[in-house]
Amino acid sequence: MNHTDNSLMAWPHQVPSPAMHTLADAHFIRGLEWGPPEWWQQWQRQRLAQMLHWLDAMPWWLGWVGAKVGPDSHTEALAGLPLMRREDYRALNEAHEPVVPAEHGKLTMESTSGSSGVSVKFWRSEMTLRINANHYWADHQRQGRDLTQRMAAISGYAAFNEGPHRQEAGEPWLQPGMQLVRAISQFSTEDHALWLCSHPFTYLATRPDVLSDILSTINMLNLAAPRLTQILTYAQTVDAALRKRTREAFGASIRDRYACEEVGPIAFQCPESDDFYHCAVGNVVVEVVDAQGLPVTDGAQGNVLVTGLHQWASPAVRYELGDLANWHACCPACGVSVPALSHLLGGKRPEFVGLQP
Repeated sequence: MNHTDNSLMAWPHQVPSPAMHTLADAHFIRGLEWGPPEWWQQWQRQRLAQMLHWLDAMPWWLGWVGAKVGPDSHTEALAGLPLMRREDYRALNEAHEPVVPAEHGKLTMESTSGSSGVSVKFWRSEMTLRINANHYWADHQRQGRDLTQRMAAISGYAAFNEGPHRQEAGEPWLQPGMQLVRAISQFSTEDHALWLCSHPFTYLATRPDVLSDILSTINMLNLAAPRLTQILTYAQTVDAALRKRTREAFGASIRDRYACEEVGPIAFQCPESDDFYHCAVGNVVVEVVDAQGLPVTDGAQGNVLVTGLHQWASPAVRYELGDLANWHACCPACGVSVPALSHLLGGKRPEFVGLQP
């Protein structure tokens, strides 16, 4: 930690409120995951009821669902709502002006093409952005990362740099480690491999396809691969072969994240297993359904539906991602009480890089 940073001199009386929000949010998120299942189930029921009650006052929403759902609704009420496909989500967002309670803060418009190539515009509130970001910060705790260490980020969203990378100082209160960020398309795979092998890093964040190409290049050029601790992946499916190659080359484990831009984080890889992902119950309700839209049995495969619990401006309710996964009532690897997914198939994951998304 940089103890000369002037912002640290504010302790103990003037800790910045964003840092306090992050700590409080992460504590709550982790508490839902590791507490008894009644905690997250009750919280989801209440949060879903609040959102549906708010939406019941919107004519465009009533036109979609057909009737008011009511303030006493809980997660079981989702089964009576229609599945929302990408074209439905797009049409609904185009048909109404976004409105949220004042405490959700200002709105910003976003867009994504996801894995479909069809652009969708939607709105997110300041509260939504904060909760999304702090789910990723909670995952740093879940995965035991040392946030004083340096991270390399090779991203499709990073701006081009005049030099080999952009250096970003960490947030001194929470994650003081330095990040070195570079754009995927600005450099060749050989350039990325040489750059990665010439800088000391503890963590790397990038897409699985980029990681695979770098591994192949390191092997082809007979480079000395750096020793890393963890590699954070996103945006694509990670297979067992890539995990094996990564461990052999870097001595590092892959820690994957599952998300979509419309709702944010959906599930995080179990810290004790490569196979299972803990559903982000503090952000979404996840359903896995069969071809008839009915819940699959424990361990069975089906279509993934998500309902964003904080995305009130452009609500995604029973939103069909086009991804397949196996459903587990709890994580078979570590026993955590939240639902888990395995055998994820699909590519609807945005890029969240670095120590924050």
